[in-house]
Amino acid sequence: MGGARSAFLSQSMRPGQSVRFLPILLLLLAVVLPPAAHAAYMDDGYYLVVDVLDGDTIQVQARDGTWLSVRYIGVDAPELAQPGRGVDCWAPEATLRNRELLLGETVYLERDLSDVDRYGRALRYVWRGDDLVQEILAREGSVRAYTVEPDVKKSARFAEIDADAKLRRVGMWGACTPPPRYSDLDEPDPDARSVEYGMNLFIFGEPDTTARDLAKVTGAGFTWQKTLFQWRWIEIAKGVFNWVEADRVVKASNDAGVKIVARIDALPPWARQDGQLDGPPDRYEDYGDFVYAFVDRYKPGSPYGTVDAVELYNEPNLTREWGNQPISIRQAQDYVRLLCLGYDGAKRASRESTVVSAALSPTGTKSTSAMDDTTYLQWMYDAGAASCFDVLGAHGAGYKAPPWASPEEIANNPGWGGHPSFGFRRVEQLRDIMVANGDGGKQVWLMEFGWTSDPNNPSYAWHRVTEEEKARYIVEAFRYANHNWRPWIGVMILWNVSSPGWTADTEQYWWSITYPDGTTRPAYDALVAAHRTGYLP
Repeated sequence: MGGARSAFLSQSMRPGQSVRFLPILLLLLAVVLPPAAHAAYMDDGYYLVVDVLDGDTIQVQARDGTWLSVRYIGVDAPELAQPGRGVDCWAPEATLRNRELLLGETVYLERDLSDVDRYGRALRYVWRGDDLVQEILAREGSVRAYTVEPDVKKSARFAEIDADAKLRRVGMWGACTPPPRYSDLDEPDPDARSVEYGMNLFIFGEPDTTARDLAKVTGAGFTWQKTLFQWRWIEIAKGVFNWVEADRVVKASNDAGVKIVARIDALPPWARQDGQLDGPPDRYEDYGDFVYAFVDRYKPGSPYGTVDAVELYNEPNLTREWGNQPISIRQAQDYVRLLCLGYDGAKRASRESTVVSAALSPTGTKSTSAMDDTTYLQWMYDAGAASCFDVLGAHGAGYKAPPWASPEEIANNPGWGGHPSFGFRRVEQLRDIMVANGDGGKQVWLMEFGWTSDPNNPSYAWHRVTEEEKARYIVEAFRYANHNWRPWIGVMILWNVSSPGWTADTEQYWWSITYPDGTTRPAYDALVAAHRTGYLP
């Protein structure tokens, strides 16, 4: 919570004081205060309980009217409807008791270290007046003590209450067999593959900082990097190649144990008569020929090193990425023709290389200069794109919203942009289109995602977050995808490790998790800590 309302609550109340007049206050404030994005997913503070989902999960109403799910920290209730288990013993009783305690009440929510769980529910201690709800339910045998690191602040107290309830055989302890050794917070995953993590690097043409930036990848426990291999830098004339710098970048990455996604675009001057260096070449076959040459040089087993995947172009649903030509169904057909020629070239060179379609930009608009990514993706499928890529490329800019916010929540929140494309989970809607087109067997790879803290550039400043929010959102985005998008999510490549030449006037600078001199920002430090503690799978 923020502003005057936060100041009023902090001065007038604290956990332990009566809060029964707060539902009226919350309703009044929801009316008089404009909707706004939360500075955090949920600040510590007072919330109205609007629903009780089971013995350890409630829904509360935020000041903008949004309903948010809250999972109790430190305890675990029997499950009402767990897949493969049905209704657990004592689940109805625990749910009823939780409802009796809290429905319609105003509670104080207190965070430990984690923000959200694998399902996007806020993890909080829940206070009703002077009483901690977890303790009430544990004392009555409606929940068991259950600690999941790193949220251990009250674990000793919960364990003590739990042991006493077992001795007295109250609630579930007198009626049920012992519960499973796991809870919904850490139950076994039927698909144990982890998401693979990567970073966008700018090491082509930067020999002095290549080792430094590759070390940033491995230092965070990541295994992939994405680099732009510009066609114009390599094929200097038709059939005439300069591989020196590309060889250096590939070898350095291979030596560091980092896999490579190569983005291939940026026309050489000879490929268009008008000299336009973006968009398609005059002769689409020239692009297919270059992709063949590139993949053939860096296919598995090559003495020059290995590039593991190629992304064929970037954001073709934007006119600025397509030679300033208008975006239309016809133009989408042209991109698919280019994609298919590139795909054929790659597969002629190596059946083992992964071909990623150009990631689309989530635009929030439908115009001839910037087309909605879901609309454009369907145009691609209509044009026959399904047979021309192994993996769907996507971009997952978080904009203003936290990574667990659904497209529906974002569409209903003007402070978050008021359009479903303005959030990390927009990717789920792209996935729905894949499935609807019979292409659900393929993975989605995020070629770029992140949040910006840009205060300077108007096109980006409206959705800036703080460096601390950026850090938390990035870590939680990796966790959310790991727990909710498997097995269809594959490599997730964060945007970005800063180029050494950027300044604060460059919009890309503000997305970075490092500074141009290689020093780290809070987001990079948070990723390292999350890897070392096991918080990131």
